[in-house]
Amino acid sequence: MTIALRGYQATGYDNGRAEFARGARAVLFVLPTGGGKTFLGGWMIREHVARGGRVVWYAHRAELLEQAARSFQALGLRVSMGGDDASAPVEVISPQACLARGVVPRATLAFLDEAHHYVSSEWRRIPDAHLAAGARLVGLTATPERSDGTGLGVRSGGIFDALVTVAQVRDLVDLWHTDPTQGLVPIAIARPNDRVRKLAMEPVDAYVEHAPGSSALVFAPHVQAATDYAAGFVAAGIECRVVSDRTPATERADLIARFKSGDLRVLCNVMVLTEGFDAPRATTCILARNTGSISLFMQMVGRVRRPFPGKTECLLIDLVGARERHGHPDQDLEYHLDGVAVTQAHARPPQQYCRVCKKPLPAAGGPCPECEAKPAELVTPRGEGVALEIDKFAWAKEAPQGKQLATLLTWHRKALASGHKLTSANYKFKAVFGRMPDAALLASADTALRGERALAAGISAAFAALREWAPTCPDPPRLRRE
Repeated sequence: MTIALRGYQATGYDNGRAEFARGARAVLFVLPTGGGKTFLGGWMIREHVARGGRVVWYAHRAELLEQAARSFQALGLRVSMGGDDASAPVEVISPQACLARGVVPRATLAFLDEAHHYVSSEWRRIPDAHLAAGARLVGLTATPERSDGTGLGVRSGGIFDALVTVAQVRDLVDLWHTDPTQGLVPIAIARPNDRVRKLAMEPVDAYVEHAPGSSALVFAPHVQAATDYAAGFVAAGIECRVVSDRTPATERADLIARFKSGDLRVLCNVMVLTEGFDAPRATTCILARNTGSISLFMQMVGRVRRPFPGKTECLLIDLVGARERHGHPDQDLEYHLDGVAVTQAHARPPQQYCRVCKKPLPAAGGPCPECEAKPAELVTPRGEGVALEIDKFAWAKEAPQGKQLATLLTWHRKALASGHKLTSANYKFKAVFGRMPDAALLASADTALRGERALAAGISAAFAALREWAPTCPDPPRLRRE
């Protein structure tokens, strides 16, 4: 069997090599769930080892390490698991094990799987050590952003000096239409027909109505909610279990194995199955939690989009209105290194497919070139007498740059006065304007508030000193920030 990169992977590989040729030392590769980042990384490793280099691959979960080792061995590489073969040209290790050792493995090229984690203060020591030793870095992720707003790029205090977008979700859906064993399967969406404050329906009711008998993942906001949702399924005669960070490792592994095999139909989780989890059999994603992050939304939905024999479609049951907030899961996204969150890209025309033979149709329209089937006749929709709701933040859609800056400055000042991080104000901006403030807005706000930020920092330092002094007094004063 011939092993080769897919078209978009080959383009991404060439673009990454060009960035290194231009002087980059750390390049971040972004591709969606199902894009084959481990295989792409393995291809890079094979090329690098052939030139005499040594590689280390970091992944933070045991299943990810094992998956990577198997993939690299399938490419004919000799792999060391955690240093058990010192002469192997490729070592696979977890960042936790590396930090416990206190020294990074010798390497000329280091790979960081789920690279957005390595900007944290503890894990940051690993890429810093490799860069100091003269190695190059390759980061791989589907979600190049962090919830704390920290940028991944060097200009924002991060690691990477270049970013390569390897593929968009729609590229992978197009690939599936060509070969149903690859890419991502098309998705249908069941969503509220009106605005909801909490949940449009109970998860079990939505499952029974829209996806009875299917293999379903439920995403819950916290453990108590997950437990309550699972109880609802059990009361309806449907076995459902819960996995979270509180679930013992052996029990969690057993439940996940049962779900992957089809023995367990419904699995409810709390921030456990959002990344690094593959269950191609799963066809239904039930969103029973909100999120302000497009990246997390795409990660959760992506869990059910893997190809599987006989699988022609998957279903998103959106109980919280996330589709309206974040857009369609097939939309193109733009990624950034400077701390700006993932944003929606400019729209491109969707690829149309023949309703009979499923082959791609020409953009110009007309009958299918394969089977000559004509497009379905268009019927004009008729109104149903349902009242339209005015968008709460309609004014923000056309707000000029000056109005956006004035609004951002107001919220930044409130955050400074309260001793809060400015990230909270940036997410408030996103809730109103539909996107995080861009680099130009943030720079303007920083310039305008430079003196106020310095004053706020001084007040915080003085307040901290008072808090240390107060307990030493015979009659400690009550301290309030005001």
